[in-house]
Amino acid sequence: GLAPLPARRGCQCYHRVQPVVHRSLARPLAPRRRVAPIARAESEQVGALGQACSIDDMASCSLAELEMMYIDSLWNYYQGGKQVLLTDAQYDRLKEELNWQGSGFPTLKREEIKFVEASIEYYRGNKILSDAEYDALKNKITQAWINGRGKRTD
Repeated sequence: GLAPLPARRGCQCYHRVQPVVHRSLARPLAPRRRVAPIARAESEQVGALGQACSIDDMASCSLAELEMMYIDSLWNYYQGGKQVLLTDAQYDRLKEELNWQGSGFPTLKREEIKFVEASIEYYRGNKILSDAEYDALKNKITQAWINGRGKRTD
């Protein structure tokens, strides 16, 4: 918000106070976007993440789009890999880019990925976990975080 500065010579001046926002909260995940399967051609776009978002031009993608691409590809892999979303080389480049941008997503564990994917799919209109399963998973992850005092114990 705006906060008044002390008046000088009859002038009431204002400056902008920048709120402190955690980076992951500053860029919310965009709902209702899907990563479509890609062909083996390296130059193809990885779906409807954004008009200019391409696995081969990651500079055109936001951090949230790259994180969604990463989670979708991992979730697909953990579920039996029915579709190839990324080649191994593309996956390695994506993981490296996320690490370079300071994302915590490349260090997520399987259960954390399941939780993030369930949240994303819920906002896409696809419910992949029951409410009870979702709450149990959320509590398990939260307890692990609390018991580790903000750090995972492994």
